[in-house]
Amino acid sequence: MEKRKPNWSLWAGFLVALIAFVSYFLFFSQFPITRDVPWANFLLFGLATVLFAAGLRRGFGRPSSYRGKNLGPDPCRPQRGCSWSLLLHRIY
Repeated sequence: MEKRKPNWSLWAGFLVALIAFVSYFLFFSQFPITRDVPWANFLLFGLATVLFAAGLRRGFGRPSSYRGKNLGPDPCRPQRGCSWSLLLHRIY
């Protein structure tokens, strides 16, 4: 039996999404160009989404090699919550 490998793109996407959320409040809110429209954070959330999509595709494509169908969607949930809360924070 082949040893299961961790799906690094999922965890990298989770880390990038976490950095994108925290960096707005700690760094990007100090400058008017990134405070008014958080374009840098939107780009980071876009990168996190691409990494999540690649990880989910890999996990569901070969669930015997990666811990796909069980662990795949779990890191995606906080990313969706963080990106929506940042978006709603900027709108209202």
